Amino acid sequence: MALRHGQAPPWPVEPIEDERGTRWVAHHYLYLGLFRHDDAVAELLRLLDARRDDPDRVETRLPVERERSPGEGCLAGFAVDHRGVPVARTYVLASFPWALGQLREGLALRGFQAASAEAAAAFARRWRSDASEEPDEAAAMDAGDLAAEVESITAQIGWAPARP
Repeated sequence: MALRHGQAPPWPVEPIEDERGTRWVAHHYLYLGLFRHDDAVAELLRLLDARRDDPDRVETRLPVERERSPGEGCLAGFAVDHRGVPVARTYVLASFPWALGQLREGLALRGFQAASAEAAAAFARRWRSDASEEPDEAAAMDAGDLAAEVESITAQIGWAPARP
């Protein structure tokens, strides 16, 4: 499900108990800053000064990829619990947008692991410690928080997807 500007996220979700007494709790996996892969590849080729006749250029579109949806890349992903509270240890920064930011700034494509670790640590600082199980200790994310996270990520990596 994609959230549009002004839409409310689909949480909270009440835990359910099955006939065996097992309690099931929903988690949502969020992918922030969706972008069209084709647009990002076009920017990559532009940043690398790759021309159509460049013998080192590899064709970037495979037949299978032509059937994919337009939003096939993201800036980062993470999970929220059934209340909509971020699970900080699940945060993952996407490498392709990070690389585009590095290239845009004329920087080397080294250090992704360190950048990803720092992005995850910054996310955890903004939200909560995973060690905490207190329900009132951290607030659920709302649409404004999700938009702010996208802005934070784009500022950190130096690249933003085109706005629809």
